[in-house]
Amino acid sequence: DDQGNLAELSDSEDEVGEKNRIGNVPLEWYDEEDHIGYSVTGEKILRKDRGDALDEFLSRTDDKDRWCTIYDKLNDEKIVL
Repeated sequence: DDQGNLAELSDSEDEVGEKNRIGNVPLEWYDEEDHIGYSVTGEKILRKDRGDALDEFLSRTDDKDRWCTIYDKLNDEKIVL
C-alpha cells in the first residue's frame, strides 16, 4: 500500500506532539475524566498536572512571555504566540 497511514497523511500541521482528535463534542464531557481525548492513533491523551491557582500565579510572575501566552483547552497546553 503506497498510500501509507491515512491518518498521518491527513494531518496538515507540522507541529510536534499529540493533538486531540475528539471531534465536535463539548470539552465539558471530559471534565471528570483523567484524559482530555484521543490521539490520531486512538490512544488516550492524559491530562497534564497544571498545579493549583497559587502555582499558576507564581509561574506567571516569572514568565517573560506571559503577556503573549494562551491556554489551549482542547490540547491541554500553553501556546506562546
